[in-house]
Amino acid sequence: MKHVFIELRGEDMATIAVSLPAMTGFNTRPRELQPTDSLDFHIWLPRTRQCVFNAWTIPEYIELWSNTDQCPDVHAEVDLSRGTSLLVAQNNGSTLYRIEGSYITIHRPNRLVLTWSFHSSTWNWDSLIQVNFEDVTGGTMLDVVQSPIGRTEDQELHARWWQDRMDRLMRLLS
Repeated sequence: MKHVFIELRGEDMATIAVSLPAMTGFNTRPRELQPTDSLDFHIWLPRTRQCVFNAWTIPEYIELWSNTDQCPDVHAEVDLSRGTSLLVAQNNGSTLYRIEGSYITIHRPNRLVLTWSFHSSTWNWDSLIQVNFEDVTGGTMLDVVQSPIGRTEDQELHARWWQDRMDRLMRLLS
């Protein structure tokens, strides 16, 4: 059984309704979302912590779960010894987006913290990504937190971007 919970949180008490389409592998619950400064994903995977950690640090694995129908040609580079990462997505030779980051924390196989600088022709953001890997019965609980989100109106866009990739990661590791 796969479990995914998308949690958006923030200090502002005003609410907005966000409706995300059901995606294979996701158990989503319609709910009111708070304007936010973070986006959390909690995913159970039937693999060891080291296996799930590898999926986040080995370029070939990152490419497998980062390629989507909208971004079919993703190239990843990771150098944990230098603390750098790069992800470039292309479609028909045109760059769709580029993500550059620096690892701040590498506690193999428990935790990764990295900067996340996303650039496209229409959308740019800088965030911090925290990834925790916890042993649980029958597998690993993956907890991914991105903060800050930026503008409140970008919540749905961020959630969809991550949801596509987390769904692919679940299929890859199931």
